[in-house]
Amino acid sequence: MARKRLAKYAVVMLESLAGTGHRRVIIRMKDAQKTEQIMKDPLVGQDVLYKEIKRIRSIKVPRRT
Repeated sequence: MARKRLAKYAVVMLESLAGTGHRRVIIRMKDAQKTEQIMKDPLVGQDVLYKEIKRIRSIKVPRRT
């Protein structure tokens, strides 16, 4: 019987530290540390730091859109 493939990626939620409450969802490697990224917050109109607040789920292969 074939082994089941384990998930390699995690879907995580990032929240803006500017205090606006804006959130983004990204895909990262499952074994990586918690993510911090600088992205544009549309409510402020500036680049701000987004910090990972929650891991939503694990996935095997990220879907390309």
